[in-house]
Formats: sequence, structure tokens, C-alpha cells
Amino acid sequence: MFDDLKKVDEIIKRTNCSYEDARGALLDSGGDLLAAIIYVERKKSTEEKLKARSEDVIDEIKKAIVDANASKLVVKKGDEILINIPVSAGVIGAVLAPLFSVAGITAAMVSNYEFDIYTKDGNKINLNSKLEESLDRIDKSINKIKDEFNIHKK
Repeated sequence: MFDDLKKVDEIIKRTNCSYEDARGALLDSGGDLLAAIIYVERKKSTEEKLKARSEDVIDEIKKAIVDANASKLVVKKGDEILINIPVSAGVIGAVLAPLFSVAGITAAMVSNYEFDIYTKDGNKINLNSKLEESLDRIDKSINKIKDEFNIHKK
């Protein structure tokens, strides 16, 4: 028991992870300290890749809004308008960031929210299909990273 605690402490010291993650890695690696450290490092690398992919999706959405010369963003659920705000570069960066997080988009898509931008000349552009394509790409990336991670884990 005390040896395991020393190993967990060493994993934490070297990888800056939580006790829970260190213990899980040690158990998954059959008590092998080096394998556990490598496991935690790979897991962190995977999380960083996913975060980068998420940021790419957010950037794509922001670009679509800017490229469309959008004047406002409307978020609806059914016939009810939930958000109706003018769009500017500042709004895109500050106000919409939580909405355009991957978790926020996924939750909104599952809940049947509709994202529309309106151009200055009055045309309506629905962002849902672009969001679905982006989420599909992230899903594929996640599965690829998981597969790579599982290959290295064995």
C-alpha cells in the first residue's frame, strides 16, 4: 500500500496530474511506474489535441459569421427566439465564446436549436449544417486519437 502511494506521488510529481488520474494510470499499468507516467502523458497529449480541434471549430464558425458580412445572430428553438443580437468582432469573441464551445454547440444541436446569421442585405444563412460538419470532423478526430491512444496503451 505504501509503495503504491509513493508511486502515485511520483506520477503526480512528474506529470502534474490529480491523485485520481495517477492512481488510475498506476492500476491500468499493472503497477508499472514508468508505464503509468507514459500513460498520463499520452492522455494529456490527447486532451490537448481535442482542445485544439475544438478551437478550430470555433474559429470556423467565427470565420463564417465574418465572411457572410453578418449583421446579427439569431438562436431559436422551434418558433421561440432565444438570442437575437447584433454581430461585431467584439461580440463574436466575448459574448459568443461560451455558446460556441464544442460542449455548448453539441448541447444546442441535440436540443434542436437553430443558429441563423443574417447578412447586412437581409439574407438568412443557417449555420446548423456547418456546425454538424464541424462536429462530425471532431468526432472522427476523437475516434482516431482514441484508437492511437489504445494502441500505445497496450
